[in-house]
Amino acid sequence: MNIRKMYSSKRLLELKNKISKIFLTIPNEDMFSEVLSAIREDFQSPFGYFGYMDINGDLVCPSMTRDIWDRCQVHQKDFVFSREKWERKDTIWGKSIAEKKLLFSNEARMVPEGHLPINKVIVVPIIFHEEVIGQIALANKQSDYDEEDVKLLEEIADFISPILNARMEKQRESRLRKKTEDSLREYQSKLKERVKELRCLYGISKLVDQPDITIEKLLKGTLDLIRSSFQYPNLIMVKITYGDKKCTSEEFFLSKYKLTSETDVNGSHLKIEVYYKEEREFLLEETELLREITTKLKLFVERLLTEEKLKESERKFRILNQGFLSFTDDPLKNIKKLVKTVKELLKADWAFYDKLIERNNKLLIHCYGLDENDSEITLLEDSDGVVCTDIIQQNRQDLVVIKNIDQTPYVETDDFIREKKIKMYIGSVVRLKNKPVADICVLYKENKPISEVDKTIMEILTQAASIEEDRLLEKEKLKQSQEKFEDFFNNATDSIYIVDMEGNILEANQTAMEKLGYTKEELLSFNLADIDHPKYQSKINETINQIRKRNTHTFETIHVKKDRTSFPVEINSRLIMYNEKEVIISIARDITKRKQAEKALKESEQKFRTIVEQSMLGIAILQDDVVKYVNEKCASLYGYSVDEILRWTGGEFIKIVDPEQREWVADQARRKQDGDEEVINHYTFKGVKKNGENIWIEQFSKTIYYKGSTADFVIQIDVTDKVEANRKLKESENQVREAYKRAEFYKDLFAHDINNILHNVKSSVELLDSMYQKNNFERHETLFNILKEQVIRGTNLVSNIRKLSKIEDTEKHVESIGLKEKLNEAIQFVKTSSTDENLEIDVSSTIKNPIVRANELLTDVFENILFNAVEYNQSVVKQIDIEISISTETDKDFIKIEFRDNGIGIPDQLKNRLFKEQIKYDRNTKGMGLGLLSSYKILNSYGGRIKVEDRIEGIPSKGSNIIILLPKA
Repeated sequence: MNIRKMYSSKRLLELKNKISKIFLTIPNEDMFSEVLSAIREDFQSPFGYFGYMDINGDLVCPSMTRDIWDRCQVHQKDFVFSREKWERKDTIWGKSIAEKKLLFSNEARMVPEGHLPINKVIVVPIIFHEEVIGQIALANKQSDYDEEDVKLLEEIADFISPILNARMEKQRESRLRKKTEDSLREYQSKLKERVKELRCLYGISKLVDQPDITIEKLLKGTLDLIRSSFQYPNLIMVKITYGDKKCTSEEFFLSKYKLTSETDVNGSHLKIEVYYKEEREFLLEETELLREITTKLKLFVERLLTEEKLKESERKFRILNQGFLSFTDDPLKNIKKLVKTVKELLKADWAFYDKLIERNNKLLIHCYGLDENDSEITLLEDSDGVVCTDIIQQNRQDLVVIKNIDQTPYVETDDFIREKKIKMYIGSVVRLKNKPVADICVLYKENKPISEVDKTIMEILTQAASIEEDRLLEKEKLKQSQEKFEDFFNNATDSIYIVDMEGNILEANQTAMEKLGYTKEELLSFNLADIDHPKYQSKINETINQIRKRNTHTFETIHVKKDRTSFPVEINSRLIMYNEKEVIISIARDITKRKQAEKALKESEQKFRTIVEQSMLGIAILQDDVVKYVNEKCASLYGYSVDEILRWTGGEFIKIVDPEQREWVADQARRKQDGDEEVINHYTFKGVKKNGENIWIEQFSKTIYYKGSTADFVIQIDVTDKVEANRKLKESENQVREAYKRAEFYKDLFAHDINNILHNVKSSVELLDSMYQKNNFERHETLFNILKEQVIRGTNLVSNIRKLSKIEDTEKHVESIGLKEKLNEAIQFVKTSSTDENLEIDVSSTIKNPIVRANELLTDVFENILFNAVEYNQSVVKQIDIEISISTETDKDFIKIEFRDNGIGIPDQLKNRLFKEQIKYDRNTKGMGLGLLSSYKILNSYGGRIKVEDRIEGIPSKGSNIIILLPKA
């Protein structure tokens, strides 16, 4: 073990010596590859790299050998690996840098397409002061990399770390020094040229700062500075032109060796031309300098022009300000000053203020102005065709400038333009409350340019004129207001006082004097305490404070007359400005009559309340869907107390009305509360007591005024006994009417059917009598059978009448019974009672033992249907088919029984009338209605149904199909 350890130490020492020698003797460009070669040889690794981290954090690998570089076919290969790549840690080398630790693997690695195959790899970061400064990677050792390799490579990385850092620091310093020296040389060269340029440019700047500088002096000074700043000053000639200004150097002439720079300044052309007297080539720096001089000169010319304009503007605005400072309270005088100011500032030949006025339904133009000699001009003329009229009526928003106005149609329509030979018009519209009313304008005999300052002055003066027009209007309104106030003050029917904040009376109107009996002089010497009742005098200061706080106040007091009698007044007070002081104006209204009326009303209300509270009628007042008043009687109708009802919230009153009538009653109540005329004042409704019991109420109601707004005044009476008595009387009348109708119906029906029976009996008896007289007994048995059948029919008729009466007079008990039992009883009875030998009755059923809800009368239903099927059948073989099945209708199960016969059938027009008592029978036809009617009533009492159809659909004469539905038990 010691021998192995010694071998490792020796190996490490030898490798360190090799690396040290390389670092000491080999320059940087070869150092990385030499160090890597020594390490690869020691670790028996054919591939590898030794790289360093640059200032950007990228890994640079200058150690990569040519043979490896050539063999690697990776697309876009590079020996610089960016920080972005290794920070992703998706490669072993990147992970080693990011995590600052040695990593190795003895398994084949996934590599990009074209990369050399990597079977084994070991990577170690080189760390100096906890920062990664480089990396060593080895690959494809024949045997596996082991712990000894790991330890040795870490030792080598630690050994290399300070040496590499020192070498890299030295390299960085060398590069930085070289870069600095190159920059310095370049800077010195540029500085030399720049000094010349700056000397020239500085000289131009100094020219501008001279107190008496003009554009001409600036151009001449610039010309001299340009000559001295070029390479051959003695051979240079310069020419500078700006607009109509021009300056040249001495002995100037044009040559073909020329350099030019030009630009525009405030609409004029600035051009600098530099010439060599003999053949010379201009430097690039000289071209740039001339361009920069041109730019500077442009700025300085603009500055001088601006300063000249500013001086002129200051002069004009000083005059403008002086004009405004001299304004008075008279708007008309101020407008005249505006005209004078605009003429002076814009150096106009004439200046006018033109205002449109209407007289006798005709539009005129009033003109005030100053002429060429500053003499005042006042004109009042027809507005048609005048230039200022058009400008005002067009309400032009911008400044209007018309040059060569003498060449426009105005030369024909505007006398002043034509006579004075006006060449140019400048005007601006003056507005009052956004409405055009006038213009302020200047006129010239020649066209002239207008500056921005002039435009601003026109705008300011126009605004000032608008303000003066507004003041003029307000002054007129104030005058009218004062006249109205004086008229109101002197002619008011109420007393009016103006008092100061101590309560001293400053002014009083005629009514105040008449009401109190004092003269004006007496009143103006008084304080409010002198006219107030003693019990109110102590409240005067408090009242004044209330007015100060709220700005307005209404209160009542008592005034005392000169004769010491008193009367109540209502006072409305407000703060106002009077003679530039804050005072109180109070309007005092005599409310003697109102107080008397209030007293009478109060007495009337007390009387009314006494009557209402003792009334036997229920009385209530409804307002905003809230019960505002209710008497004891009204509350007791519903079982509530008065306090309970008065606590009800909006709309809660409707709970005393039956739900079915609430919507209608609520609508009527709302209409009356709103004062609607389309209402019903008297009606009866069903009420609901507190305990849920119903009560009938007869109500009288109407719209009234209650406490200043509309309300519903309600009077209610309990008419439950009356309504109940009327209901019983009506029921009794209906019962009598129905009994009479049934009696008439049964009488008619019975008479019809009994007549048929008697007719058949009579016919048979007459035939028998005739046969006995002739001793002919061939058909006597048939006739006896007919008589027997008629007796049975008569018996059935009487039985059916009794059954109908029984059904209507009593409610029969319904129970679960067997259907087939009752049906068989009826079939047996019909067969026994019938004289017909060719009668066939067949029964089929899909139900084994059908049970239905019915009673003992079900047998009579079946007998009636079967007897009708036999009686109204003229077929040789009378066939009745009975079919029993289940039918479901409206989610309920029924037993369905169908009776199909081959009789004469029932016409369509009779089908829908068979089960109505109002049937009117044709005296010439056979009847069957009584039996079916009794069957209908019996079935109806079970909750069953009966209907009639054709046995063959659409052919009534082929027989009937009587269908019965009985509730399934």
